[in-house]
Amino acid sequence: MIYTTTESVPERNIKEILGVVTGNAVQAKHIGGEIHGYTEILTIYRI
Repeated sequence: MIYTTTESVPERNIKEILGVVTGNAVQAKHIGGEIHGYTEILTIYRI
């Protein structure tokens, strides 16, 4: 299964579209992981 944000995948045939995938995560390289507070704010206020 391939997840993508584009309408096509080079050199691949799309046989079936299962639906839209949504999710939010804010990563911080310098602390090595997710910043949960910002991720929660994005989830609450996502349009």
